[in-house]
Amino acid sequence: MPHFLNESDEDISMFKATLMISIFSMMMIFCSFAGELQTVNGRLIDDLKMVGNIKKMIVTDRERTIKLANDYIETASCVDGEFKIKKIGAGHFELREVVRCNKWVDETADVYSCPKIFSPVCGVPVVQECEDDFMCEKSMPRSVTFGNNCEMYAARAVFLHEGECEEGSL
Repeated sequence: MPHFLNESDEDISMFKATLMISIFSMMMIFCSFAGELQTVNGRLIDDLKMVGNIKKMIVTDRERTIKLANDYIETASCVDGEFKIKKIGAGHFELREVVRCNKWVDETADVYSCPKIFSPVCGVPVVQECEDDFMCEKSMPRSVTFGNNCEMYAARAVFLHEGECEEGSL
């Protein structure tokens, strides 16, 4: 009767099991460090661009730029502060907490004019304009077509998509 499992087969099986456990352990350690909160100091500002969604970014005291996954509308900008961020992927971070801010600013208030470039975007203003305050609270937010990202930003609107809004979209 043939013997399929000899000592060398057992050694190979044990080696494979040990290797798999080691790889799994290393992955767990790597993942736990990847999601750690980091504290950085600097300026929390809006990452203005003419195309796509406007996000936040931090310019550190050492002039390093950290692009964030957070929309600009989620929090006001801060001239000098301390922030907790979390790495959510290779080169991608998310603002988790504003630990302190010495001076809050509304960067959208600094927009005095926008370029006369027609590149329509669809967005939803954070503050809805209604004829009747009671009905405004009860109604669904409405999407608005803006001439470009700058106009959407100046109106403090949330980006939905490139192009004009469709009737009844949201």
